Amino acid sequence: MNNNIPSICEKCSLFQNSEKPNKECSFCLDFRFNEEHLCYLNQCSQINENFRCFAFKKNIKILNSSKEINPYDQTFNSPPLLSVIDGKKRKEIEDGRLKTALDNPDDIFVFASFHFVFGTIFRSPLFLHIDIYDARKIYDLFSKLSGKVDDNIKVLLLGTDHIHVYVESNGNKSVDEIANEIKKRTESHIINIIKNHPKNKELLDQNKKIWDKAYFSQTLQA
Repeated sequence: MNNNIPSICEKCSLFQNSEKPNKECSFCLDFRFNEEHLCYLNQCSQINENFRCFAFKKNIKILNSSKEINPYDQTFNSPPLLSVIDGKKRKEIEDGRLKTALDNPDDIFVFASFHFVFGTIFRSPLFLHIDIYDARKIYDLFSKLSGKVDDNIKVLLLGTDHIHVYVESNGNKSVDEIANEIKKRTESHIINIIKNHPKNKELLDQNKKIWDKAYFSQTLQA
């Protein structure tokens, strides 16, 4: 893991305002998921000497002024994250878990739900140019992992260089196992979905893969 901040980040307006949400992602804005998380995922997976970041935005100073332009001059109120999850689906899973526990009173069960964020390698804007039909294919791809990787998997929102994913877990796998299996099962399929856009083709030719090694996880319910 890289504990040093790359020098290029010190010149980036996003990093300098990293305690603010990513303004290009409505989920980040609504739930105050700060830029620092996306920056850190990219930083900790690379060596400083070869550091790359497609999200880099140079600090811009107003002419004849030392004041920098800050695109984050807003405040946000965060609703509960679980409020965006389909209530009917959650109830079905919770009822099923309760029945399992009642049918097996001597066993110990661990059920939890998580918010994952998977960033693209080097923060490449691989989802910036796709249309609504390709986006729907990606949403469906994750939903079809429900019951395979874990109980319930759903895309919360697709950003330009990251994806927010909700997972309800039966406790049979570790957080790391869940994250790595999701990335492994989705990577080649997503490449096939997005590769036809000219700009994505160039990025994919450079990177050969889409997911960063690092990921973000947040326990919502346990």
